[in-house]
Order: sequence, then C-alpha cells, then structure tokens
Amino acid sequence: MTDTRTSRSPRDVLAQLLDDVSADRWEHLHELYADGTVVRHPFARDESRLLEGREALRLHFDHFAQSGLSLRARDVVWHDTTDPETVIAEFVYDGTGPAPDEHFEMAACFVWRVRDGLILDAHDYLDRPRPVAAPQHA
Repeated sequence: MTDTRTSRSPRDVLAQLLDDVSADRWEHLHELYADGTVVRHPFARDESRLLEGREALRLHFDHFAQSGLSLRARDVVWHDTTDPETVIAEFVYDGTGPAPDEHFEMAACFVWRVRDGLILDAHDYLDRPRPVAAPQHA
C-alpha cells in the first residue's frame, strides 16, 4: 500500500491544515506534523510560543477544539520559494467565539518546512485578533 502522505507537496499539507481548521476538524491535525517537529508562534504571549513534538501539538489542538473558537481561512496568497521543502502562505482567519456574538479577524503568515508530507518546522505569525461586525447573511 502506498503512503499518500509522502506524495503531498508542502503546499498540499498547508492547504490541508487550513481546510481542516476551517471545518473545525481539530482531532487529527497533529498527525500532519513529524514526531520531532518544532512550531514557533513568535507573537504568542503564552506557552504556545514554542511547541515541540507531535504530542505538544495534539494538546494545543485539543485546547482549540474545546475553546469554542471557530476559524475560517480566506484570501490565501501562496509565495513560491526556491526550496522545494518550504511553503509560505499569507491569509486571514475570520473567527467567532468563544461567545456566539464575538467576531474577529486575524492576519496570518505561515512559513513551513515539510518533508515526506510531514511538517518538520513551522513559524506561524498570527496578528492580534481585531474585532469586526458580525457577517450579514442574505
């Protein structure tokens, strides 16, 4: 049986994470990361500033799953690099929660190194959430 993970490009892996986060599928996100992965959130003011290893990522995503927050990625811009293991994407998260009437947006830029379909190293630059008006539905 072929491991489809190894055939995924770095862009495919990042797109998968954005799709899963946007669909509130948190439970398997840690499986996108290598066992010895290192994830940095340079702008974080808590313990998520540095996450080392897949288990730390599992706990991090479990926290989000329980938080009542919901994020939807939009306006994704991909940046090509000369390194085939590196992927860069800029985007905006539209968020709600934890209160149902709480709406915000948060600009982001992710710079990742991916090998054999697994994230080895990630720098996730997330701006502070900015409150926005609730979306209008037709």
